[in-house]
Amino acid sequence: MKSKNKKLVLICFLFTVGLLLISPAINGIEEEKTKSTIADKDTFVDAAHPSLNHGYAQFLSCGFGHFYEIREAYFHFSFSDKPENIVKAELSFDIWGFYQTFPLTLSIVEESWNEYTMNWTNKPAYGQIIGQIFVNSSDIYKFNITSLLTARTEISICVNITIDDIVNDYAYITSTENSTTTNDAPQIIWTYLEMVPEGGIPSYNIFIILGIISIIGFFFNKKIEKG
Repeated sequence: MKSKNKKLVLICFLFTVGLLLISPAINGIEEEKTKSTIADKDTFVDAAHPSLNHGYAQFLSCGFGHFYEIREAYFHFSFSDKPENIVKAELSFDIWGFYQTFPLTLSIVEESWNEYTMNWTNKPAYGQIIGQIFVNSSDIYKFNITSLLTARTEISICVNITIDDIVNDYAYITSTENSTTTNDAPQIIWTYLEMVPEGGIPSYNIFIILGIISIIGFFFNKKIEKG
């Protein structure tokens, strides 16, 4: 009888350990993660050279030139694979090469355009102004556009200085062609929530363990009573 009890206890113990090893952890926590969508098209246009295309430019100019000629930068992003559970989406530009503090205006462009044929003469019209970035030192500047992307799978943005904000200065924005790292490329940075498994014993395993302990305790009690 003692041998049978020992065998039963051993079987219960091994069964418990096996369940703990093969049972998946179902607990989890939501963590913030990020991914980037790099601009698939970028260029700039220059009123001083209305027929010149800058699709291969290493850096994009926007503002007013030395003789107040207008320069505008254009960016296009496609994001059919945008993440779910988005917390925020931000435009990110590496802006440098200026010597004054001034605002750059961001506008949505609804018309399509070609990076390698667009110039000042055939540039698309820009529409809704979505905000401004105030530049005061060379840096990577971000602008929140979360609400604009809910129903979109692509977006075009124009960056320029409006007549109301005219200054005799212009800034450079690092282009996709000239970016040396992901950080300085023109991009949309997505911040989103993702469920990540959490360590520890799943709640249903605790009940299994308690049940098996109860069984072992029952047989030990029987043994004591008989003894």
